[in-house]
Amino acid sequence: MMFKCPKCGSRLINFICEKCYHKIPVHNDVKYFCDEENINVKDEGYKYIGYDDINIHFSPSLIYWGIDHYGIYGASAKDIVKRYGKGIVVVDIGCGLGQATIPFAKAGAITIGVDISEKMLEFANQRSKNKYDNLYFCKMNAYNLNLEDESVDIVVENAMIHLVDNPEQVYKEIYRVLKKDGKFIRFNSVGLPITEEQKELSINTKNAFKDIRNYYYNALEKYGYEPEDFNNNSLEIEKNYFYTIFNNEFHPIVEYEEEFTEFMKFRIHRLEHKAHSFLQHIPDEVHNIAWSETDEYAQCKYGEDYKLMKSYSHYKAKYDVYLKKILD
Repeated sequence: MMFKCPKCGSRLINFICEKCYHKIPVHNDVKYFCDEENINVKDEGYKYIGYDDINIHFSPSLIYWGIDHYGIYGASAKDIVKRYGKGIVVVDIGCGLGQATIPFAKAGAITIGVDISEKMLEFANQRSKNKYDNLYFCKMNAYNLNLEDESVDIVVENAMIHLVDNPEQVYKEIYRVLKKDGKFIRFNSVGLPITEEQKELSINTKNAFKDIRNYYYNALEKYGYEPEDFNNNSLEIEKNYFYTIFNNEFHPIVEYEEEFTEFMKFRIHRLEHKAHSFLQHIPDEVHNIAWSETDEYAQCKYGEDYKLMKSYSHYKAKYDVYLKKILD
C-alpha cells in the first residue's frame, strides 16, 4: 500500500493510518484524502479549477464515451501495460470520467484515479461498476498527493495541469512519487487521411461551431462576463523536471484506429452545460440566459438539428513518454 495518511503522513494499511489511526472516509466508493473545495480561483495561494459546479448531464451520449468504449485511451493503456508489465502502479492525475483510468485497471495495472472533483470521481466509479479490485478512485489535491516517495511506476496526465496556477508544485509532486525509472505519460493521436467530401463537411461543421461559440461569448459579454483564461505556462515549467527522447520508443504509435464524427454534438454539449474550466466563474443564471439566446440563434441559422452536424476525424492512438531529469 503506497498511500500516506493526510493527517500525519504515515503509511496507511487498508486505508487506516498505522500511527494516528485516521481512517480514510469513503463516499460512493470514492476515497476522500482531502476535503478541499473543488474550485478555488479567487483566494490567495494555490488556485485550481474543478468541475463539480457543472450540470449533472456533463457526459453526453457519445460513442466516444460509451460505457465500455475507451478509444485511444483504452488502446494506449493496454499497450503501456503490455510494455511495462502487469502489476505496475499507475496514477491518473486529474482522472475525470476515468477514460484512461479504467483501461489501465482492466489491463492489469494497480491503478489510482486522482481528482479534486467529487462529481467526476463518482461518474468514473459508476463507469467502472466496481469490477476491479486493483482500481482506486481518490479525491486528492494535486498540490499534495497522499502517496509515498518513489512509489509509482507511471503517472498519466491529460489536460489537467493547465487548470492550476502553480504547476511547479504539481510537477514536484509527480516527480516525488515517481520511481527513479518512472515514466510521465500523456496520450495523443496521429491523424489519418479522410476523403475530400469528409474534409469539406468537417470544415463547414467546425466553422459553424466557431460561429455559435462566438455568439455565446458575445451574449456573455452583453451581461458583463467573458471566458476567463487560466494560462499558467505549465509546459515551460515541465521542462525543469521531465524530458523526452524523440524516437519511436518514447512516442509509440499504437495499432488502433478510430473515427470520430460527433465533434459538434460533443462541443455544443460542453458549451450548453458550462462544462469548461474557463466558464466556471459564470453564474448559472447568466449562462442560462446567454445559452438560450445562442440556441435560438443556432437553430435559426443552422436548423433545429444543428447539434447533429457531422464532421470526420480519423486517427491512430499514440502516447508520449517523459523521463525524470536528474535534479541538483
